[in-house]
Amino acid sequence: MKIAVAGASGALGSAIVRELGDSGHTVFRLVRGESRGLDEIGWDPSYGRIPAGALSGLDAVVNLYSTGLAGKRWNAAQKQKIRDSRVIAADTLAAAVRDCGVPLLLNGSETAYYGDTQDRQVGEGDPVGTGFHAELCRDWEAAAEAAGPDTRLLLLRFGTVLGRNSGVVKAQAPAFRAFLGGRLGRGDQYLPWITMADAAAAVRFLMTADGVAGPVNVTAPDPRPQREFAAALGRALGRPALWTLPRPVLRAALGEYADGFYTGQRAVPEVLTAAGFEFRHAELGAALQAVLKAGS
Repeated sequence: MKIAVAGASGALGSAIVRELGDSGHTVFRLVRGESRGLDEIGWDPSYGRIPAGALSGLDAVVNLYSTGLAGKRWNAAQKQKIRDSRVIAADTLAAAVRDCGVPLLLNGSETAYYGDTQDRQVGEGDPVGTGFHAELCRDWEAAAEAAGPDTRLLLLRFGTVLGRNSGVVKAQAPAFRAFLGGRLGRGDQYLPWITMADAAAAVRFLMTADGVAGPVNVTAPDPRPQREFAAALGRALGRPALWTLPRPVLRAALGEYADGFYTGQRAVPEVLTAAGFEFRHAELGAALQAVLKAGS
């Protein structure tokens, strides 16, 4: 297959590009500005521009493009920037997919779509939640509908992707190594997770899962409360999970962005499991051990 990937420079995007390339697919990277090689396609996601016909001849497009949630404190302008980066890019690519007759679009999203579910288990058929992050995912997914009825659309609701040099492991491991790791608040908020290797493999699997369309939870089948994640990460690093970080302390430092660390989704991969996807890492403790050992 000939596949274009937007957001290919990020940790997850890079892993997906490798997975697809190693599986024999021809992969093109969608890059901001002018293309600089035969394996690149230039576009301007900020202004919603892509050359006419740029996606012609492709079999699939994977859209992971977004502005990161972290960095600056959230205010109205920053939240609008975060929303626009996802919605404008998704709408632009979906329209180009439709106009170029690309038969498959895989559009990134997140399990935050469900809002804070506490200990209630949710699958792909559950409704959208409330709050900025849930509404952001709703709008992100809605923009991808511009691909039209002739395109098989997959809405990839990623959980927390575990990689040694990305995401929550990279952020929290230094604190644990310094004996400062622990839970966030009560730690009863659920963490839907998946290893980087399984996330990339799931995307490849879905390329040829012709009967699958619509939302897909890209998560391992065993979401755990954050306190259990902290304990498992501590064990993998040979450190205790001694401390508790109260919500007001982190909110004072990060503003509204901090709230996401104290909410969660007990999201399970009903669609992936029913389609026959086999997880390499289905248990949290073993997954963290594998991630830290492999450096993936």
